[in-house]
Amino acid sequence: MLDTDSVLASDQSLSLYVHVPWCVKKCPYCDFNSHALANHSQVPDWAPYLGALKQDLQAQIKRFNEWAQLAQRQLISIFIGGGTPSVLPPEFYESLLCDVRAQLRCHPEMEVTIEANPGRLDQAHLQGYFDVGINRLSIGVQSFQAEALNHLGRIHSADQAEAAIEHALAVGFERINVDLMMGLPEQGVRECVADLKKALAFPITHLSWYQLTLEPNTAFYRTPPPLPTEGVIDQMFQAGQAYFAEQGFTAYEVSAYAKQPDHRSVHNRQYWRFGDYLGIGAGAHGKLTDPKTRAVVRTRQHKMPPQYQSQVQFPHVVDEVKTAELPFEYALNVWRLRDVFSVNDFETRLGLSKSCIEAPLAEAVRLGLIVEEEENVFRKTALGERFLNDLVGLFCGG
Repeated sequence: MLDTDSVLASDQSLSLYVHVPWCVKKCPYCDFNSHALANHSQVPDWAPYLGALKQDLQAQIKRFNEWAQLAQRQLISIFIGGGTPSVLPPEFYESLLCDVRAQLRCHPEMEVTIEANPGRLDQAHLQGYFDVGINRLSIGVQSFQAEALNHLGRIHSADQAEAAIEHALAVGFERINVDLMMGLPEQGVRECVADLKKALAFPITHLSWYQLTLEPNTAFYRTPPPLPTEGVIDQMFQAGQAYFAEQGFTAYEVSAYAKQPDHRSVHNRQYWRFGDYLGIGAGAHGKLTDPKTRAVVRTRQHKMPPQYQSQVQFPHVVDEVKTAELPFEYALNVWRLRDVFSVNDFETRLGLSKSCIEAPLAEAVRLGLIVEEEENVFRKTALGERFLNDLVGLFCGG
């Protein structure tokens, strides 16, 4: 089993995000970089995109290898997101993963996750994904209720959602995450909890549970649906927390719940621990650190697949994060976790002193958002969990 705590605490870890930009249908709430297929029944011509992904990876390794000492690191996780990665066949990922393993030093128990839509997921595809080395599945269920799925514009039915989980278990996936949403149009507390009960009736070990939000540049933002009031949302949250506790699930991040510590997502924790990751694919982002100077860069790619596939230089943009912005960037990520906030880790990862964050830490303690458990070790209070944005905002500007 991958010893995630020790690996994530070191500078020797690396992750990889792979973006697949296509989906069968654009959901009205989705603000991700996704593009609906022209023909819903056909698989896109994936050969050019596969070639671009391989070129992207090779170019980034060549460009950052010495600067970020990539050759000395171990790849501990890969996350294939979208879009809907399950629109592409297992042979696409077999070729890509073979290339990744040839170029990077991979941990023998590396976590490899693929996002999947129940509407395009049968047992044959799942078996193929499992056989090529994908060992974690994240299924975008969102709800098990027909009316809610219709409101959300999902292409799958409640029966297909249940069948997808059953197929995944039958194939041999031991690490399965189910995505569920709360605060859906016309949803009540009873329906919300019913979704949680349906999901946890299966022997899954991880669940992502998050509130529907109306993001700019989405159909829901332009034409808002009838959403529950804040009071009802709060009741949903309290009922959900009680049910998770009853079932032995613990929140380790704002919207992620796991049954045991080793069921937590390695990849997600790499993000939230302010670890490094390469990002390849249309619209993908990455973050790398120079182990010597502690300088941090963020990378990003063209969003549109045709532009991405035709670009000559990878990545498209490289931005160095200014030193004055690093405390906020660190806080923005680390405070998402339920783990403690360690000043020692802050100083080690960023090469900065505690003086950079003494003022916001003191103010957060004064406001009751955090408490100092021991010297230079802080934890969020219930109030801090509730007003997370206010807590993070204290770190803006150092």
